[in-house]
Amino acid sequence: MCWFSARPFRTGPGRGKALKVEANGEVCAAAGQCLLAAPNVFDQSVKDGTVVVISTDPPESERSAVLDAVSRCPTSAIRIIED
Repeated sequence: MCWFSARPFRTGPGRGKALKVEANGEVCAAAGQCLLAAPNVFDQSVKDGTVVVISTDPPESERSAVLDAVSRCPTSAIRIIED
């Protein structure tokens, strides 16, 4: 399994734990749901359409979009890990 990690982002001062976004290109179906949900955080590879994490430090304003992207992914190729 090959997980691609983005650097952690915080849920805001005093609002919780840092989150780490990971994407597994090997299980990605290239459906593009992550890009639709969070275009400032995810993109698709030109080569094969699989997920690419483009924002290594997304702001708090992207939190709900990232959570939406995780829930939309048909193969669960994206996950969030709380530190």
